[in-house]
Amino acid sequence: MGRPGAATAVDLRLGDTTWLTRDEAGSALAPVTTTVVTTGHPDEHYLGYLKITYTTATTTCRPLAWRGVATVVRNHAGTIIGGTLQGSDDGCAPGTHTTTPTSLLPVPDDTRTQVFPYCDLQRPAGSDAAQLAD
Repeated sequence: MGRPGAATAVDLRLGDTTWLTRDEAGSALAPVTTTVVTTGHPDEHYLGYLKITYTTATTTCRPLAWRGVATVVRNHAGTIIGGTLQGSDDGCAPGTHTTTPTSLLPVPDDTRTQVFPYCDLQRPAGSDAAQLAD
């Protein structure tokens, strides 16, 4: 591992997140649903490191902004034994995605693993995507 570096400047842009009830969203905003396709264990010595492939589906026409992914793992009895808000890949667009949580999780029953992408209607201010979405 390398040594930590020092930053001489930081650019931070804050934005708003819009939470809507089902009635406020109307029929134009459909839920984003996921189906876990595979749960892999890339390191045979640490079965809690996961590589999860999942598909995302939505009928929402507007592009959604990616805000992260939650992973919930359960044991054979269905009891939640762990989870994380870490991961990778923009899972808001329909299609196949992969997330690899960066922390070691308890060894799950792979058939009970769940993935929840967090998607937002609002793009970060000043981004090209925000201008296109308006």
